[in-house]
Amino acid sequence: MKNNIVKNIAKELDIAFIDLEPFGFAENDIGLPINEVQRLISVLKDECIPILGGDIIIIEHNELDVTCCGWSCDITKPFSRFVEYSYNKTKQYIDNYIQINKEELDSVYVDIVVFSGSNINV
Repeated sequence: MKNNIVKNIAKELDIAFIDLEPFGFAENDIGLPINEVQRLISVLKDECIPILGGDIIIIEHNELDVTCCGWSCDITKPFSRFVEYSYNKTKQYIDNYIQINKEELDSVYVDIVVFSGSNINV
């Protein structure tokens, strides 16, 4: 249940998402429309929830087309630095993808993995 946090925040923000489990992802993994994901990562930063990484995926006609790229964030100390670093890296990665691919974003989703106490010991 690693992404319950992301799913719950998406629901609170009324961001439509797709369930990624039928595409071979883990239970509770969701795909957020790339144009909406910035709202979610801002809340993660405000709530001091660091991001471990994520994938940018393309789903067309209800089929996984490709997992085109992804990023990961190194765990750093202190925790506050980890939150800031992971937010900045995620935001920059998504902003760069949008800038390069701005004409073709309708089928692009982001799967974000966040840090929780059950992920790793810091």
